[in-house]
Order: sequence, then C-alpha cells, then structure tokens
Amino acid sequence: MKKVLLINSNMEIFPYPVAPLGIALIASNLLHNYHVKVFDAAFNSTDNLLSAIEELQPDYIGIGIRNIDNVTMQNTKWYLGEIKENIIEPIKKKYSIPLIMGGSGFSIAPKEIFEYMNVDYGIVGEAENILPKLLTNLDSNIKINLQNVITKADMHSMPTETYIDLSNVSFANIDRFIDLEPYNTRGNYPIQTKRGCAHKCIYCSYPNIEGTKYRLRPVGDIVNEIQEVHARIPQVTFEFVDSVFNSPLDHAVNVCKEIIRRDLKLNLRTMGVNPGEVNEELIILMKEAGF
Repeated sequence: MKKVLLINSNMEIFPYPVAPLGIALIASNLLHNYHVKVFDAAFNSTDNLLSAIEELQPDYIGIGIRNIDNVTMQNTKWYLGEIKENIIEPIKKKYSIPLIMGGSGFSIAPKEIFEYMNVDYGIVGEAENILPKLLTNLDSNIKINLQNVITKADMHSMPTETYIDLSNVSFANIDRFIDLEPYNTRGNYPIQTKRGCAHKCIYCSYPNIEGTKYRLRPVGDIVNEIQEVHARIPQVTFEFVDSVFNSPLDHAVNVCKEIIRRDLKLNLRTMGVNPGEVNEELIILMKEAGF
C-alpha cells in the first residue's frame, strides 16, 4: 500500500488555533487505499516535518493552504512566504517526492500560488474526489489530464465548478490524525452541516470556494459525527463552521432538534449567524442544544 503524507500548513494560532478539517476529510477519504499520515505544522517545526518524512517515506505529499493572509488591513500578515520557506523549500531540498497542493486558500488564486510555490500538482476546489483520481493516475504513470488539476505542463486551463454530493461524505475524525489537545484547550472541533453560500457579501470568499448554492449534509449524519466524537472526547467544544449556520433556517432548526432528541449534553458554538434569518424558535432550540 502506497503512503501519503498530508500537511496542514496553517501555522497561525491567533486568536485561536483552527483544527484542519479539510485535511482530515481528505485523509479519511484516502484510508481505504493508502497509508495516510497527517503532519500538523501549527504545533510542529520544520525539523519535525523532515523527521516525519524520513520516518514515513511517503510516495506523495499533499499540502493544504487554508489562508493566504490574516485579512487584517492595519497589520497584514502574509502566510504564503512562511509556508514556502518552512515547508516547501526544505522538502524540495532533501526529497524528490511529488508535491500536491490544494485547499481553500489555494483555490482562490490557484495559478498564481502554484507558480509561486513551484509544486508539482495543484487541485482547485474540493479535493475529496479529485485527489484519489490524481493518485491513481500517478500510481499507473498515466499522463495527468484531470478536471481541476493544475500541472506544470498545463497551468492555463480554466478550472470548472465541480462540487461533491454531501449525502455520503466521510467523517473527518480529526482527533485520529493529529494531537487535538492544543485545539481542545484554546480552540474547538469543527463541524460542517453544509457547504456553499447564497449570500453575496462583497468581502467574503465562501461563494467562490464552495459555490453559491447550499449543499446540505443529512441531519442524521451530522449528529452521528458529533455523537461519535463526543463519545471519544466528552469535554470538546464543537463549532459549526458553515458560512452561516442558520442559512437555510430550517436546516439549522432540524440539526438542533436532532441533538436535543438524542439528549446529547454538548458545548456548541458557531462562527456565523445571520440576524436576518433568526426567529424565536431557533434561539430557544440553540440554547437547549448547547450553544
């Protein structure tokens, strides 16, 4: 079985560290056919990375770019330079392992970042389905000509919007891939109930990354995932990391109702609530569910 190392390149821990949901989803999706390890650069050094590569001897390395900068105008911090210096260049200096880049930040400006980072392959958009196809082609030495995959031979083809069906996605199981303790003390466990956003906020990249239509996860799957993680980590705080938790309203209501029905005693929070789609029922249900 070939080996894949996936790297969470997000080293920012201010104001709190963000657990690598996307990397964990991809890792879970690859486990059936590959030996997969995740390296978390948020709490590990470049020396630790090189040691991890030496120990695993991966056939492929995937690198996720979550953010390009800290979106703070008065004190801008650009992340791509430190990712290149601390992750990409040390790997390329010592190894000739194929490097595959993707992630939400990468997908905002894929051609420019691909060229700047000088990696071998880039995946634009959601990678759960595309990465296994790319690895299969690489395993078979097939010339790469896949939708939404950038190569050095073809950096100019326009990626198309391809969004996966969320009715049967793998659970992230983040705590099985990385040490979650630093995130438990200062962060949270991220949960998606959907992808996409129908709002048109001028400052936001969600519609560009996830699409402008909502794709809802089945409520039962969402709460099953929460229940499984809560059984393993009883004191964890769950954060719903959708673009807006309560859009559409009935989906948020149904998630809360299912949590309450199962009598789960949870600590919940969310990064976004649209005040235009709040009613009394939602507030009551959110409080009862654990917000």
